[in-house]
Amino acid sequence: MEMNIKSEFFDVTILENKLSKTYVEETKNSGQVYRLYFTKKQIDKILQILTDELNQPKMNSKVEVKDLVGKHYLSGFDTATEKADNSYNSYNEDFDVVRFVLDGRTYKAIEDPSDGYRSYLQDLIVTDEVISNTFPPQEVIGIMKENDNYSVNDTIQFFDIVTGKIVLEIGTDNTDDYYPYCVMNWYPENLAINVDK
Repeated sequence: MEMNIKSEFFDVTILENKLSKTYVEETKNSGQVYRLYFTKKQIDKILQILTDELNQPKMNSKVEVKDLVGKHYLSGFDTATEKADNSYNSYNEDFDVVRFVLDGRTYKAIEDPSDGYRSYLQDLIVTDEVISNTFPPQEVIGIMKENDNYSVNDTIQFFDIVTGKIVLEIGTDNTDDYYPYCVMNWYPENLAINVDK
């Protein structure tokens, strides 16, 4: 077996030797070659990690809320109000942001306050900004909020796996109405880590 995986960060060649062991040969930009020996099972795990990393959104890239559907580990959350600079809304209004950490990656949800009667989730981006409120990873599952008879929603809800309660909501509700509104709700009391507090 021989496999080569390249990206802007690494160039890995996976080879199988005569003893039915496998080894990974990694060539760095400096031209130095490292040879590390692993079992087939370990190689499969390494390939999965590398593949997952390549599929992750890049820094400052935009993410759709629906991209966060599924199981995750939530380990941080904070809020802020940022000064308007005309890059996020046409009314030159200060705007709210929330930052949260899923699976070790920080996301920033940015509100567009629009005209004060309507608001939207302007952007959801991957960021390297520091989170002030961190906690041990809590397993959550992200599910898109259901529409009802009166509203169409583009909001993801994160439920704590242990308590079954909503801990975080991000998106825009009432998207088909004259008055849509940005949703950035945080319910820390519903995290399993806070149940007895």
